Amino acid sequence: MVLELEVPHGSDMAALKPLLPVFLSYVLSFILLPYGAVLLVAALAYYLLQSLIIAHQGQHSQLAATFRHDLKGKLSPVFPALGIALSFFRAWLARCICVFVALMWLVPDRRRERVVVEPERSKGKRSGPHSHRAMRSDCGSRPIL
Repeated sequence: MVLELEVPHGSDMAALKPLLPVFLSYVLSFILLPYGAVLLVAALAYYLLQSLIIAHQGQHSQLAATFRHDLKGKLSPVFPALGIALSFFRAWLARCICVFVALMWLVPDRRRERVVVEPERSKGKRSGPHSHRAMRSDCGSRPIL
């Protein structure tokens, strides 16, 4: 991309106008590089956290089973690395990849919620601190709303 930058043929602002798209894409590649690096480091941190949780819970736990089919987590380090590499050649494609990765993580993964939260909710309904029966015993005969 640096090789595509040509020397202007004049000394006024009008001579710079034809070079503006190439120059802006060059500048944008250096803006995308740190943004892609942040996404890459976040994806690697997620992978490390996931590995530590699986090591703590065991390979045969229910949570480990949900991580085995985690395509989003496995592709997350690949896309930012690809975006960083493409930012030097096709800045618009690198932007699209970075936006795709960010949007991809806005969609929640309900599989882990079913494994972790649902058993706790079913326990809490019977005798948890927030059950209707527990509220009555704490405040007399009137439930807290």
